Amino acid sequence: MEKTTTGITVPMEQGMQQVRFCPHCGATVQRVNARFCETCHQSLYVTPTLSLAGALPQGFVLKQRYQLEGKLGEGGFAAVYKARDLVLSNAWRAIKEMCSQGQGTDTREIRLAADAFKQEATLLAGLMHPNLPRIYDHFEEQGHWFLVMDYIEGETLEKYLSRMPDRKLPPETVLPLAIQLSTVLGYLHSQQPPIIFRDVKPANIMLTADGHLYLIDFGIARLFKTDQARDTIALGSPGYAAPEQYGKAQTGPQADIYGLGATLHHLLSGRDPSEEPFRFPPLHLSSRWRGLEYLIVWMVSVRQEDRPASMQEVRQECERLMMQAGMSAGPLPAYAPLSVARPRVVVAKDGSGDFQSIQEALASVSAGTRICIRPGIYQEALVLNKEVELVGEGIAEQVILSNQYTSCIRVRTSRATVKNLTIRGEASEAAIEVGQGVLHLEYCDLSATVYTALEVEGQDARVVLRRCKVHNGGWKGVVLYNYARGRLEDCDIYQNEQAGLSIWMHAGLELKNCRVHECAGNGIEISEQSFCMIENCEFFQNDLLDVIAELDGKVEIKGSRLHASASGIVIRDQGEGVIENCEVYGHALDEIRVCWGGKLTARESRFYEGKQCGLRVHAGGSASLSACRIYANQHKGIDVAFESSAEIKNCWLYDGGNDGICIREGGTATIEACYFRGNALQPIREEEGSHVYKEAITLE
Repeated sequence: MEKTTTGITVPMEQGMQQVRFCPHCGATVQRVNARFCETCHQSLYVTPTLSLAGALPQGFVLKQRYQLEGKLGEGGFAAVYKARDLVLSNAWRAIKEMCSQGQGTDTREIRLAADAFKQEATLLAGLMHPNLPRIYDHFEEQGHWFLVMDYIEGETLEKYLSRMPDRKLPPETVLPLAIQLSTVLGYLHSQQPPIIFRDVKPANIMLTADGHLYLIDFGIARLFKTDQARDTIALGSPGYAAPEQYGKAQTGPQADIYGLGATLHHLLSGRDPSEEPFRFPPLHLSSRWRGLEYLIVWMVSVRQEDRPASMQEVRQECERLMMQAGMSAGPLPAYAPLSVARPRVVVAKDGSGDFQSIQEALASVSAGTRICIRPGIYQEALVLNKEVELVGEGIAEQVILSNQYTSCIRVRTSRATVKNLTIRGEASEAAIEVGQGVLHLEYCDLSATVYTALEVEGQDARVVLRRCKVHNGGWKGVVLYNYARGRLEDCDIYQNEQAGLSIWMHAGLELKNCRVHECAGNGIEISEQSFCMIENCEFFQNDLLDVIAELDGKVEIKGSRLHASASGIVIRDQGEGVIENCEVYGHALDEIRVCWGGKLTARESRFYEGKQCGLRVHAGGSASLSACRIYANQHKGIDVAFESSAEIKNCWLYDGGNDGICIREGGTATIEACYFRGNALQPIREEEGSHVYKEAITLE
């Protein structure tokens, strides 16, 4: 029986890292214990054959010119050699080899490997940039393909990072690297057609001793073709690959912006994004570097259109941050792509900027301008009637926009962005009012003493909030209605007078990784045919309900915790709710109540430690539960009554202070494959007038 292998890991010269390649496509294998290739997803276990790459001996001369001095790494049918160029003064070269045939391999594998190799050779051959390895030659010899390029003395950024304290780098080190990377990626994107790298990550970046970077491994780069609907195959490294690389659309420059953002986050945090793709915890940088964190959050936006428009914009922002921090960015490389810089003006109350008021700046600038606002209190009413970006410099709490007569901001343009501002509404109108277009709010602090902090109205109105605080609304924190749409991510909504959030009249809202708490009324209200998706959120200590869906409102709650308020979830008046993998516990009243035609579906969730019922289904309500646990509630685990119905399957009901399930006064229940233990009264109480079907019940 032949011995299998995961490809060969070959030690390089002293002080250099080991390299391993996928035996199927030739991609670099980053993880020592990897079983599958991150690029082609094939198993790394193959049967070695004599025809695989890496068999050329030391001293062998290719093309009567390149003398091999040793292997830098090898795999199934890919290998990299260190060689001397006998024609050009014995200059060092790196030569990548790919075999065109292999025993025990099918033609598809060979074709994929060959295509990736030729892609790299073709793309690199026509490029010249100080942050790219130069290609000197590519040829075929004896059934193998060879690519001759610069030999780079150094190590990958991934290897360098592994030797650092806490496996991370300080911002003053990361910013110059970010400028180099955004410059070379911008150069690639400036080609006609644009070249999309698609695999930006520390393992594909070489670092020399003098701090110079090289972008390496173009095996999955591609040309962006305007007439092509989608990529041929989805490729990229999990955690660094943008969401669109897994979809049906063609990958564009924004995918590289996302990959660079994920890489910068890795460098600053020491956290490998592949451990939890699409999640980037706060970096908690000092105030001096807050702008860098804002930039990274912007770059890793889930939607392509929410990211910076280009690598040029990313580079310019990095340079501005360096200047703001008192660092010198140095001259740009001669190969930086030529394009028009984004206009930028500064507002400063002390006269040190271009303007002393934001209104004056808005009236003077053209669309596309970034208006940087220095610390101060600006008593102004702004109408955003052109596409602009308002950015507070320094700490958000020190850049304050307020107005006691009308709204602080009204949006009347297709798109606008507001970052790092404190906005205080003191009038009987919303602090921010969006009547059309898309408003992006990031790292802002919103409050309103009389009315609501944010009001979004109309089918053409959209809002996106990231890492914002919405608090102390005199009425409600955030209001969406009349077909408006919104998305809140990583936001904190608290201490609003009537409700944290309210959506009605066909509005829609996504709420992810948010906290809604300490509101004098409800946490969130969904009504009048509106819909809300709640994911990985926490609701607590609200005076009334955490969540209510009524009047044909619909809510879907996943992976969230709701606790310590007066009541948890209420679904009523034809409202509908779906709960999955949630915890609802510790409320003063019922954990969940469904009534008056409301419908609930709950899966793999827990309702416990309530002072009343775990679930109460009354007055024509209906509920369907599967794989849920209802326990330690002081009253009934589930109460079904007054012409209501419940379907309960594969659930556990235990340690309650009353009945496990009570069906009474016209209630109907189907109970299948459920487990009961330790309830103070009966496991299942069936009162006169109820209708119960039971099957496979376990009682202890």
